[in-house]
Amino acid sequence: MGYHAKGWWQYKLPGLGLLDWPRFLRQARGYGFDGTLSMEHEDAAYGWPGKDLAARRQGERLGLDYLKSVLNGL
Repeated sequence: MGYHAKGWWQYKLPGLGLLDWPRFLRQARGYGFDGTLSMEHEDAAYGWPGKDLAARRQGERLGLDYLKSVLNGL
């Protein structure tokens, strides 16, 4: 189920996949997490790997903006 030609896993930028980021980050904060949040960009829809640099930058900006908005709403 969910399998496609590239395999069962597909990387998505924060806000574009299935993870409920607000819930996840609220729970992490509730357990005392106050560390660094890192984003690894491997979303093929936004230029990864080694494709268009402008698309990769756009993806990084989209993911970062999304995470900032979630964190600001907590």
